[in-house]
Amino acid sequence: MFNKKKKEKDLPLIARVNLAEEMKKRQENMQLGDVSILARANYTKRFPRIRLMYVRFEKFNRYYNEGYRIGTTLGVSSPFMIPKGMSVEGACKIISYLSEKVEKENNIEPASEDSVALVSKLLEDYGFEKLEASYTPGHYHSISEAKAFSKIKTMFDEPIESTYDLITVDGDNRLFKKSVLGTRYFDWFEEGFNKEDIIEVYHDAYLTAPDVLKSKTR
Repeated sequence: MFNKKKKEKDLPLIARVNLAEEMKKRQENMQLGDVSILARANYTKRFPRIRLMYVRFEKFNRYYNEGYRIGTTLGVSSPFMIPKGMSVEGACKIISYLSEKVEKENNIEPASEDSVALVSKLLEDYGFEKLEASYTPGHYHSISEAKAFSKIKTMFDEPIESTYDLITVDGDNRLFKKSVLGTRYFDWFEEGFNKEDIIEVYHDAYLTAPDVLKSKTR
């Protein structure tokens, strides 16, 4: 389910952080995606934020007799403040909608790094406030030694306070489960939202829908 949503029966991981107690249980059981943690997440935090993250792990034998290595590719956006009054769940619906929108309009691979990057460029048009200071968005690639009984670590393992990382996962499912980021997964992506659905998200939060949603296109 991590290998492109159009090519597998299961949806890809496009997701995912939860800082609540329920996530600790997932860390112990390593069960990904069976129940929506988002439905039980704590939305009472003041000024919640989201950050988009593309993650790809792959295992390979770099040199003869030197053992396996793990290649890690990350594409990370700046954090964004969710529009005032909107829930994290509502924000996830908007980003789900935008993910499918940019993939269709630009003919790009679903659940790809390009998709994540394009969505992050659109968020300010949809009322999300970009937070610049002291954060390190961008593209990152690294190679590390494969260790059988150790969690795979990245430079973005430490969560930002009050920030939900919405991670798009590509590559090896098993390696993601063995990573620190894998323990922070929750299933936020939903298919099939249209423009009217997203306008309703703003209305539910007592917000005016942005002008970009008032066009005749989806």
